Parts: sequence; structure tokens; C-alpha cells
Amino acid sequence: MMVICTLIVVATAQHRRSQRVERDVRIRKHHPTVYITFEGFGKVGNSWEARMLKTKEASKFREQEQYIWLRLHNNTRWVVDIPTVDLFLTLGGVRVIHPRYQVEEGDGTRAPVNQVDKGYETSLRPGHCTFFPILREHLSDGRKIYINFRYKWEYDNEHSPLLEPIHRVEFGSEELSKDGR
Repeated sequence: MMVICTLIVVATAQHRRSQRVERDVRIRKHHPTVYITFEGFGKVGNSWEARMLKTKEASKFREQEQYIWLRLHNNTRWVVDIPTVDLFLTLGGVRVIHPRYQVEEGDGTRAPVNQVDKGYETSLRPGHCTFFPILREHLSDGRKIYINFRYKWEYDNEHSPLLEPIHRVEFGSEELSKDGR
């Protein structure tokens, strides 16, 4: 009889602990863990345009522009590492990165876009976001882009990041048309 009581207490405590950990992962409960949002259109895809987006001076309806500005959000309590083609730039408090991303056609075939020989990695702190431009053509005709990322806690100095899983966040052309753009 004493053994049964002990097992019930341990099982209940483990169940409560797993619920608590799951509940604490996201900072804003109604958003995904890592996600991308549309921010606007731009002519040159530089940091000055990103600063205008942050102050809401740019239009979200200038579809004739060459670049689409997106924002990558880290809605977790962990640091996220993002592969980039260069180092990030901050201008007037606005962080801009150039992530390594791929374009996926509507049929699922992939075309590498901005692959480079030497890559960098940029960390995105918990609850933070960053702007990035992509060419408008990369989100045309049912295409979508995706960015691979890793959580910092998944690897350390003793283990190669190549042995850990790679996560990905996507943004598709259909998400541009949701708001009538």
C-alpha cells in the first residue's frame, strides 16, 4: 500500500512539471515561437528603409517596389542563432540582417538564393526581432522563403552544431495576399 502512494505522488509531480515547462516557452502566448511578419515594400533594401518601417512612415501598399521587408521574431525565452551572409547592422535602433534563406517553388523544389562561401551567424535574443529585405521576385507565383535556425541551448563547445536538429521558419506569397496586398 505504501508503494502505490509513492508512485502516485511522483507521477503527479512529473506531470505538473512538464506542463509548466511547456507553458513557459513562448513570451507572447498567442504567437508562434519563431515567426516572420510582412512590414512593407522598399526600393533599395537598405537600413534607412528599415528605420522608416519601424516608425511606420513606409507604405505597405507600394507593390511596384523591388524589395519586400520582413521581420523575424524570436518569441521564445531562448537565444536563436540565424545563419547570415554578412554581419548585422543597426541604424537608429533598427537591427537589419541578411539571412541565408532559400526559395521554395509551389511544387516544393528549392533554389538556393544567397548562398555564400563564408557564412556568419547572428544571434537573436529572446523577445527581440530584426528586419530583413528580400527581392520581391522571391515571393512571387506561390513561392515561399524559409530560414534555418538553431536554438543556442542545443549545442555547446563540446558538441558540433552539425549533430543537432535544424529548425526552419517560413513565409509564403499567400501571406502577402491575406491583407489584400
